[in-house]
Amino acid sequence: MTQVTNTVRFVLDGHIVEARGERRTTTVLDYLREQMHRTGTKEGCAEGDCGACVVMVGSLNDTATGVDYVAVNSCLQLLPTLDGKSVKTVESLQRADGTLHPVQQAMVSCHGSQCGFCTPGIVMSLVNLVQRNTTPDRQTINDTLSGNLCRCTGYKPIVDAAQQACQAGAALKIDDSADIALLKEIRRDTQPTLSLEGDIIVQPVVRTRKGNEFVSPATLAEVAHYLVEHPRATLLAGSTEIGLQVNKQFSRPEHIVYLGLVPELQRIDATAQGWRIGAAVSLERVLTLVAPVYPDFAEV
Repeated sequence: MTQVTNTVRFVLDGHIVEARGERRTTTVLDYLREQMHRTGTKEGCAEGDCGACVVMVGSLNDTATGVDYVAVNSCLQLLPTLDGKSVKTVESLQRADGTLHPVQQAMVSCHGSQCGFCTPGIVMSLVNLVQRNTTPDRQTINDTLSGNLCRCTGYKPIVDAAQQACQAGAALKIDDSADIALLKEIRRDTQPTLSLEGDIIVQPVVRTRKGNEFVSPATLAEVAHYLVEHPRATLLAGSTEIGLQVNKQFSRPEHIVYLGLVPELQRIDATAQGWRIGAAVSLERVLTLVAPVYPDFAEV
């Protein structure tokens, strides 16, 4: 049945958060700072360039036994895209005994922070890296930090800190065991039905009092159906453009269609002739796929 809601549900540090009645264009950064009081996450540029606002967003893996994380610029991500996911901020890293995460401690020991404004985003980028690679080489660390700007330290002590932190091994991993059950609990119906009366389909439809909507289709057919009804709808994928328009031009699209839950648009199929890459596949995934076969592509 059609699901229409004004509530976005996500997991933050072992607790389910229900964001009710927020604007569809509220950014993840603004919500975390203003409503959750997670002020460690900073707004530097509001353009996705400086990395001061980086947080980790997690989704259940394919077997629902763990959480896969990506580092995102929270200044560009719209709050409804968090529905059904988990979030880790720099405040999430402190251990139960009050000690710092190894990346944080290494930043202190190696003098990787001066004014400190960029430090939370740098830490989150590095923590995200070591969730999948606990022994990165210096070039991988440099590449990971390419989206984080620091105008104080000159980067060398930051990279040194990353290399020192990697000596911690298994201690680098975040304990997300409490989040897994909660992510299963808030996961919405994966096979929503189509509303032929026109109102809407899909996963959650976040609807405002004015009738404007944020729609999260689950299939390509649902995307097509909605676009027939609303041909001027704004398509949202990585939010690097739409988020910028929201922040800098104060754009408020009437109808937003989020493509992040459409499997057909997230697939990469290998054939004898090459790859068929879905339209919503991130450039990072494309690079990971193609670079081993065409090394020069990694430098593009």
